[in-house]
Amino acid sequence: MTNTKANSTFSTPKVSDDSNTDNEIKAIKTRDHGGVAVTNGNEETKDPPKLNFDSFGKADASEKDDLKLISGIGPFIEEKLNGIGIYTFDQISRFTKEDIDTVTALIKFFPGRIERDNWTKQASKLKK
Repeated sequence: MTNTKANSTFSTPKVSDDSNTDNEIKAIKTRDHGGVAVTNGNEETKDPPKLNFDSFGKADASEKDDLKLISGIGPFIEEKLNGIGIYTFDQISRFTKEDIDTVTALIKFFPGRIERDNWTKQASKLKK
């Protein structure tokens, strides 16, 4: 009786000498750990749009409102908004169409959500 061991997660895989790496399936990273899209070198790299803080004002984490009170903003989107400098209901209530387009491009998530869920109106009602 020969002592043959079944392949398992812990066994060393057998590699043949004539392996063809051209037929391997390789994963392509499309998002980083924060959910931000990453380029793979094939796309043209363009500068991300810049927010016009003169339009809706600047704020920092010390002034932070609970943006999750706005329907359509959950923890993930709130974190993305905070990451680009959006912290308050007052800022969101003053968004212009251009600001909405820029924020949508920067958070790279749910295009059209800001208008569909009417964040500016909700934020106006919630601001202090």
